[in-house]
Amino acid sequence: MKRVIIVALAVLMVVACGKKEVKKESEDSKTATEAMSVVQSLREAYVANNPKLIEGYTTKEGYRTIVSTSNASTPRNSNSARCGSR
Repeated sequence: MKRVIIVALAVLMVVACGKKEVKKESEDSKTATEAMSVVQSLREAYVANNPKLIEGYTTKEGYRTIVSTSNASTPRNSNSARCGSR
């Protein structure tokens, strides 16, 4: 009796799991994937400090914001670079 139940469960699982339909990628998914690729490229350009490449991935206003933000976060002197010391 136990064997019949185990075999029935195994057959049921094979039948239920065997017919998976491959879904097509949605437009939203394609857009999100492309956006993440651009974001990753922009991040790499920022880390490499490559302003020409950053400018190519952004609008004029976005480029100005990124450049002004990166310049503002750069330490001006050695005192501001120390952590926790006064």
